[in-house]
Amino acid sequence: MAKIEVYDPAMCCPTGVCGPVVDPVLACFAADLDWLKAQGVTVERFNLAQQPGMFAKSEIVKHALSENGTDCLPLILVDGRIVSRGAYPTRGELAEFCCLKPHEQLADWPQVVERVCEGSCETDPAAIVNLIMKHPMCIMHSPQHHILVTPAVLAALRNSGLRPLKPERLDWAIERTKGIPSGMCGMCGECGAAICVGALVSILTGATYEKDRERSLALQASAEALLAIAQAGGPRCCKQSVYLALETTSSFLKRELQLDLPVEPRCDFAARNEECKKERCKYYVG
Repeated sequence: MAKIEVYDPAMCCPTGVCGPVVDPVLACFAADLDWLKAQGVTVERFNLAQQPGMFAKSEIVKHALSENGTDCLPLILVDGRIVSRGAYPTRGELAEFCCLKPHEQLADWPQVVERVCEGSCETDPAAIVNLIMKHPMCIMHSPQHHILVTPAVLAALRNSGLRPLKPERLDWAIERTKGIPSGMCGMCGECGAAICVGALVSILTGATYEKDRERSLALQASAEALLAIAQAGGPRCCKQSVYLALETTSSFLKRELQLDLPVEPRCDFAARNEECKKERCKYYVG
Protein backbone atom coordinates (compact mmCIF):
# COMPACT_ATOMS: atom_id res chain seq x y z
CA MET A 1 0.00 0.00 0.00
CA ALA A 2 1.13 3.55 -0.75
CA LYS A 3 2.71 5.99 1.68
CA ILE A 4 1.69 9.65 1.52
CA GLU A 5 3.60 12.53 3.10
CA VAL A 6 2.10 16.00 3.54
CA TYR A 7 4.37 19.00 4.12
CA ASP A 8 2.15 21.86 5.30
CA PRO A 9 2.96 25.55 5.47
CA ALA A 10 3.28 27.05 8.95
CA MET A 11 0.01 26.49 10.82
CA CYS A 12 -1.11 26.86 14.43
CA CYS A 13 -1.67 23.12 14.89
CA PRO A 14 -0.87 19.87 13.04
CA THR A 15 -4.02 20.01 10.89
CA GLY A 16 -4.96 23.70 10.86
CA VAL A 17 -8.43 22.72 12.07
CA CYS A 18 -8.66 24.75 15.25
CA GLY A 19 -9.50 28.21 16.56
CA PRO A 20 -12.69 30.26 16.06
CA VAL A 21 -12.36 30.44 12.24
CA VAL A 22 -11.47 27.22 10.45
CA ASP A 23 -10.69 26.93 6.75
CA PRO A 24 -13.22 24.38 5.41
CA VAL A 25 -10.67 23.22 2.82
CA LEU A 26 -8.41 22.12 5.68
CA ALA A 27 -11.33 20.41 7.40
CA CYS A 28 -12.13 18.46 4.23
CA PHE A 29 -8.49 17.56 3.70
CA ALA A 30 -8.14 16.28 7.27
CA ALA A 31 -11.18 14.05 6.71
CA ASP A 32 -9.72 12.85 3.42
CA LEU A 33 -6.47 11.87 5.13
CA ASP A 34 -8.44 9.97 7.76
CA TRP A 35 -10.21 8.17 4.92
CA LEU A 36 -6.86 7.27 3.33
CA LYS A 37 -5.71 5.78 6.64
CA ALA A 38 -8.90 3.69 6.78
CA GLN A 39 -8.04 2.31 3.33
CA GLY A 40 -4.64 1.16 4.61
CA VAL A 41 -2.54 4.05 3.26
CA THR A 42 0.32 5.20 5.50
CA VAL A 43 -0.10 8.93 6.14
CA GLU A 44 2.55 11.25 7.60
CA ARG A 45 1.98 14.98 8.00
CA PHE A 46 4.51 17.68 8.90
CA ASN A 47 3.91 21.33 9.84
CA LEU A 48 6.64 23.86 8.96
CA ALA A 49 6.03 25.84 12.16
CA GLN A 50 6.28 22.83 14.45
CA GLN A 51 8.51 20.35 12.61
CA PRO A 52 11.03 22.30 10.50
CA GLY A 53 13.56 19.51 10.97
CA MET A 54 11.46 17.12 8.90
CA PHE A 55 11.56 19.59 5.99
CA ALA A 56 15.35 19.85 6.22
CA LYS A 57 15.65 16.07 6.44
CA SER A 58 14.05 15.46 3.02
CA GLU A 59 16.26 16.28 0.02
CA ILE A 60 13.30 16.51 -2.38
CA VAL A 61 11.45 18.90 -0.06
CA LYS A 62 14.57 21.03 0.47
CA HIS A 63 15.02 21.27 -3.30
CA ALA A 64 11.42 22.35 -3.83
CA LEU A 65 11.72 25.01 -1.14
CA SER A 66 15.00 26.32 -2.56
CA GLU A 67 13.41 26.69 -6.01
CA ASN A 68 9.97 28.07 -5.08
CA GLY A 69 10.13 29.04 -1.44
CA THR A 70 7.10 28.33 0.72
CA ASP A 71 4.82 28.90 -2.29
CA CYS A 72 5.30 25.20 -3.05
CA LEU A 73 3.55 24.29 0.20
CA PRO A 74 1.55 22.23 0.84
CA LEU A 75 3.77 19.65 -0.81
CA ILE A 76 2.30 16.17 -1.25
CA LEU A 77 4.56 13.15 -1.79
CA VAL A 78 3.48 9.60 -2.57
CA ASP A 79 6.15 6.95 -2.12
CA GLY A 80 8.82 9.65 -2.16
CA ARG A 81 7.59 11.34 -5.35
CA ILE A 82 5.99 14.81 -5.53
CA VAL A 83 2.42 14.50 -6.84
CA SER A 84 1.01 17.90 -5.85
CA ARG A 85 2.33 21.29 -4.75
CA GLY A 86 0.83 24.59 -3.67
CA ALA A 87 -2.72 23.31 -3.05
CA TYR A 88 -4.58 20.62 -1.15
CA PRO A 89 -5.75 17.80 -3.45
CA THR A 90 -9.33 16.56 -3.49
CA ARG A 91 -10.23 13.10 -2.23
CA GLY A 92 -10.58 11.93 -5.81
CA GLU A 93 -7.06 13.12 -6.60
CA LEU A 94 -5.68 11.51 -3.45
CA ALA A 95 -7.37 8.25 -4.40
CA GLU A 96 -5.80 8.43 -7.85
CA PHE A 97 -2.36 9.22 -6.41
CA CYS A 98 -2.63 6.16 -4.14
CA CYS A 99 -4.15 3.88 -6.80
CA LEU A 100 -7.40 3.35 -4.90
CA LYS A 101 -10.61 2.29 -6.59
CA PRO A 102 -13.18 5.07 -7.20
CA HIS A 103 -16.01 3.29 -5.35
CA GLU A 104 -13.93 3.28 -2.16
CA GLN A 105 -14.26 7.06 -2.03
CA LEU A 106 -17.89 6.75 -0.89
CA ALA A 107 -16.98 4.87 2.28
CA ASP A 108 -16.76 7.84 4.63
CA TRP A 109 -19.20 10.47 3.40
CA PRO A 110 -20.71 11.05 6.89
CA GLN A 111 -17.26 11.93 8.22
CA VAL A 112 -16.76 14.47 5.43
CA VAL A 113 -20.09 16.09 6.30
CA GLU A 114 -19.23 16.17 9.99
CA ARG A 115 -15.74 17.64 9.43
CA VAL A 116 -17.01 20.41 7.14
CA CYS A 117 -19.81 21.37 9.53
CA GLU A 118 -17.47 21.18 12.50
CA GLY A 119 -14.92 23.46 10.86
CA SER A 120 -17.30 25.92 9.22
CA CYS A 121 -17.62 29.53 10.34
CA GLU A 122 -20.58 30.28 8.04
CA THR A 123 -23.81 31.52 9.62
CA ASP A 124 -25.92 30.60 6.57
CA PRO A 125 -26.56 26.84 6.42
CA ALA A 126 -27.07 27.15 2.64
CA ALA A 127 -23.42 28.17 2.31
CA ILE A 128 -22.39 25.15 4.40
CA VAL A 129 -24.38 22.64 2.32
CA ASN A 130 -23.06 24.16 -0.91
CA LEU A 131 -19.52 23.63 0.30
CA ILE A 132 -20.31 20.00 1.16
CA MET A 133 -22.09 19.37 -2.14
CA LYS A 134 -19.05 20.66 -4.04
CA HIS A 135 -16.91 17.95 -2.52
CA PRO A 136 -15.75 15.52 -5.25
CA MET A 137 -17.35 12.61 -3.41
CA CYS A 138 -20.83 14.12 -3.74
CA ILE A 139 -23.01 12.59 -6.46
CA MET A 140 -25.50 14.93 -8.16
CA HIS A 141 -28.60 13.01 -7.01
CA SER A 142 -28.08 10.52 -4.19
CA PRO A 143 -29.03 9.67 -0.60
CA GLN A 144 -25.85 11.53 0.42
CA HIS A 145 -28.10 14.60 0.56
CA HIS A 146 -30.30 13.01 3.22
CA ILE A 147 -27.81 13.82 5.98
CA LEU A 148 -26.94 17.43 5.11
CA VAL A 149 -29.66 19.67 6.51
CA THR A 150 -29.58 18.75 10.21
CA PRO A 151 -25.82 19.11 10.87
CA ALA A 152 -25.51 22.18 8.62
CA VAL A 153 -28.23 24.03 10.55
CA LEU A 154 -26.77 22.99 13.91
CA ALA A 155 -23.39 24.35 12.80
CA ALA A 156 -24.94 27.60 11.56
CA LEU A 157 -26.82 28.06 14.83
CA ARG A 158 -23.53 27.62 16.69
CA ASN A 159 -21.71 30.03 14.39
CA SER A 160 -24.48 32.61 14.84
CA GLY A 161 -24.26 32.35 18.62
CA LEU A 162 -27.86 31.15 18.82
CA ARG A 163 -27.26 27.67 20.22
CA PRO A 164 -24.17 25.92 21.63
CA LEU A 165 -23.04 22.74 19.95
CA LYS A 166 -21.51 19.83 21.84
CA PRO A 167 -18.73 18.00 19.94
CA GLU A 168 -20.69 14.75 19.66
CA ARG A 169 -23.94 16.41 18.54
CA LEU A 170 -23.04 16.52 14.83
CA ASP A 171 -22.28 12.82 14.73
CA TRP A 172 -25.53 12.13 16.55
CA ALA A 173 -27.48 14.27 14.06
CA ILE A 174 -25.96 12.46 11.09
CA GLU A 175 -26.69 9.05 12.63
CA ARG A 176 -30.40 9.92 12.84
CA THR A 177 -30.82 10.34 9.09
CA LYS A 178 -28.05 8.49 7.28
CA GLY A 179 -30.06 5.29 6.78
CA ILE A 180 -32.75 6.87 4.59
CA PRO A 181 -32.65 4.96 1.28
CA SER A 182 -32.54 6.38 -2.24
CA GLY A 183 -35.76 7.06 -4.15
CA MET A 184 -37.99 7.45 -1.09
CA CYS A 185 -39.72 10.45 -2.66
CA GLY A 186 -41.15 8.40 -5.52
CA MET A 187 -41.62 5.10 -3.71
CA CYS A 188 -43.02 6.22 -0.36
CA GLY A 189 -43.94 9.89 -0.69
CA GLU A 190 -41.19 10.97 1.68
CA CYS A 191 -37.96 12.94 1.26
CA GLY A 192 -34.76 12.62 3.25
CA ALA A 193 -34.26 16.39 3.32
CA ALA A 194 -37.72 16.85 4.88
CA ILE A 195 -37.02 14.17 7.48
CA CYS A 196 -33.83 16.08 8.34
CA VAL A 197 -35.92 19.12 9.29
CA GLY A 198 -37.97 17.04 11.72
CA ALA A 199 -34.79 15.49 13.13
CA LEU A 200 -33.34 18.96 13.66
CA VAL A 201 -36.41 20.20 15.54
CA SER A 202 -36.43 17.00 17.59
CA ILE A 203 -32.82 17.63 18.64
CA LEU A 204 -33.44 21.28 19.45
CA THR A 205 -36.57 20.58 21.52
CA GLY A 206 -35.55 17.25 23.03
CA ALA A 207 -38.54 15.53 21.48
CA THR A 208 -39.31 11.86 22.02
CA TYR A 209 -42.33 9.73 21.11
CA GLU A 210 -43.59 10.23 24.68
CA LYS A 211 -43.53 14.03 24.66
CA ASP A 212 -46.39 16.33 23.69
CA ARG A 213 -45.63 19.68 22.03
CA GLU A 214 -42.03 18.72 21.19
CA ARG A 215 -43.16 15.65 19.23
CA SER A 216 -45.83 17.67 17.44
CA LEU A 217 -43.31 20.33 16.45
CA ALA A 218 -40.93 17.75 14.99
CA LEU A 219 -43.74 16.19 12.93
CA GLN A 220 -45.01 19.59 11.83
CA ALA A 221 -41.54 20.68 10.72
CA SER A 222 -41.11 17.59 8.53
CA ALA A 223 -44.60 18.02 7.11
CA GLU A 224 -44.01 21.66 6.15
CA ALA A 225 -40.72 20.80 4.46
CA LEU A 226 -42.28 17.88 2.60
CA LEU A 227 -45.15 20.09 1.39
CA ALA A 228 -42.70 22.70 0.08
CA ILE A 229 -40.77 20.01 -1.80
CA ALA A 230 -43.97 18.50 -3.21
CA GLN A 231 -45.24 21.87 -4.43
CA ALA A 232 -41.97 22.51 -6.27
CA GLY A 233 -42.86 19.70 -8.68
CA GLY A 234 -40.83 16.90 -10.20
CA PRO A 235 -38.73 15.20 -11.29
CA ARG A 236 -36.60 15.12 -8.18
CA CYS A 237 -33.60 17.35 -7.66
CA CYS A 238 -31.71 16.63 -4.45
CA LYS A 239 -30.10 20.07 -4.47
CA GLN A 240 -33.48 21.81 -4.76
CA SER A 241 -34.93 19.63 -1.97
CA VAL A 242 -32.08 20.58 0.36
CA TYR A 243 -32.57 24.29 -0.36
CA LEU A 244 -36.34 24.07 0.15
CA ALA A 245 -35.81 22.19 3.41
CA LEU A 246 -33.43 24.92 4.59
CA GLU A 247 -35.89 27.71 3.77
CA THR A 248 -38.63 25.84 5.58
CA THR A 249 -36.31 25.37 8.54
CA SER A 250 -35.50 29.07 8.68
CA SER A 251 -39.14 30.17 8.79
CA PHE A 252 -40.12 27.38 11.20
CA LEU A 253 -37.34 28.12 13.69
CA LYS A 254 -38.21 31.81 13.72
CA ARG A 255 -41.94 31.21 14.15
CA GLU A 256 -41.89 28.35 16.64
CA LEU A 257 -38.58 28.58 18.51
CA GLN A 258 -37.74 32.30 18.15
CA LEU A 259 -34.43 31.48 16.45
CA ASP A 260 -33.68 33.92 13.65
CA LEU A 261 -31.45 32.08 11.16
CA PRO A 262 -31.68 33.64 7.66
CA VAL A 263 -30.85 31.48 4.64
CA GLU A 264 -30.07 32.55 1.08
CA PRO A 265 -29.80 29.44 -1.10
CA ARG A 266 -27.94 29.79 -4.38
CA CYS A 267 -27.54 26.86 -6.74
CA ASP A 268 -24.07 26.46 -8.25
CA PHE A 269 -24.79 23.10 -9.87
CA ALA A 270 -27.05 23.75 -12.87
CA ALA A 271 -24.27 23.41 -15.43
CA ARG A 272 -23.42 19.91 -14.17
CA ASN A 273 -26.99 18.74 -13.62
CA GLU A 274 -28.28 17.05 -16.77
CA GLU A 275 -31.78 16.95 -15.28
CA CYS A 276 -31.85 20.60 -14.15
CA LYS A 277 -35.36 22.08 -14.17
CA LYS A 278 -33.86 25.44 -15.12
CA GLU A 279 -36.52 28.20 -15.05
CA ARG A 280 -38.92 25.87 -13.22
CA CYS A 281 -36.63 26.07 -10.20
CA LYS A 282 -36.52 29.29 -8.19
CA TYR A 283 -32.85 28.68 -7.35
CA TYR A 284 -31.75 28.53 -10.99
CA VAL A 285 -29.37 31.37 -11.88
CA GLY A 286 -28.51 30.39 -15.45
